[in-house]
Amino acid sequence: MMFGKGVDQLRRIPLAAVMRQTGAQRDRYDKAKWHTPKGAISITGLKFMNWHRSAGGGGAIDLAMHLNDLGFPAAVAWLQRHFPLPPVVEPPPAARHLALPPPDRGRLSAVKHYLVQDRTIPPAMTDSLIASGKLYADRRGNAVFLLLGKENTPVGAELRGTGVTVTALCPGPVHTEFQAKAQRAGGGPDDAPSPVYVPVQQVVRDALAAIESDKPLVIPGFLMKLGMFLVRITPLSILRLAWRFGTKRR
Repeated sequence: MMFGKGVDQLRRIPLAAVMRQTGAQRDRYDKAKWHTPKGAISITGLKFMNWHRSAGGGGAIDLAMHLNDLGFPAAVAWLQRHFPLPPVVEPPPAARHLALPPPDRGRLSAVKHYLVQDRTIPPAMTDSLIASGKLYADRRGNAVFLLLGKENTPVGAELRGTGVTVTALCPGPVHTEFQAKAQRAGGGPDDAPSPVYVPVQQVVRDALAAIESDKPLVIPGFLMKLGMFLVRITPLSILRLAWRFGTKRR
């Protein structure tokens, strides 16, 4: 028994064709009405209705079941015999273009050092892979190992990170020329209370320490840390009210 698309194809067979196959006669005056041993049946698209028996349905399978007193499998088989369908051919999958990360020879020495020193890969192996084009460095400093298919054509790649990390620096107010250069409305140097400002030297010192410690986030200054903590634990509705109150005061 067929399933899926084959059944859907059978279901969409024109109902008029099923009527003719069973010997039904179309009404002379009403083209949507057919005379059958089951009584007069009206057809509208893929829907049919037998008003004499108060029965109806949708699709050729339902109609074959109604006219021939068949169950679902038998009706499907009957339609297959009388309305053979072409085999369902699945379209071939669309070809996917392999986009490899562009190489960066300037980062190759750092990648080699990482593989040899940190990953303990023998230098002779890394040199052989690089010479054959199976290993290179990309612009992000990753070690890119090519996966080759037939005729040594690249079919994929594996990337190995080389220890590059990211640290987000959130210093808050700092005495620099940024606000003046940006020319923001009301962006004078005294927008925030003096205790909130963090010295530039402290920002740099804390940022470098965070990078050395591989921390994902650094917030210089005690008051800024406290403020961020309070923001995290305060409900969003209260934060919205505080923001509106602050903007009105300005």
